[in-house]
Amino acid sequence: MRVNLKVIGALLILISISTVFAHYVSDFLAIDSCLDSGRAFNYSLGECGSGVHYETKPYSVRFRWLIVFAVASSIVGAYLLTKSSKATPKSGAL
Repeated sequence: MRVNLKVIGALLILISISTVFAHYVSDFLAIDSCLDSGRAFNYSLGECGSGVHYETKPYSVRFRWLIVFAVASSIVGAYLLTKSSKATPKSGAL
């Protein structure tokens, strides 16, 4: 059974982008619901706290590991896509 590099590359890119997007939306909704209830969100612990004001940290700082992993996976996926297109012979070539 031959493994299609183009499919693996496309799946790596799709899964990594989808994972970061889903995680970002989930995080956004958790923060939004916390703030809508009149409480404060503790960005360091990732939980809703009482009326104390916590320092705001951007998503890219709090989840740097996820973004680095997603970018690395996308780069590998792009490499596999380009490698598979170079290995595929063009129709009409002798």
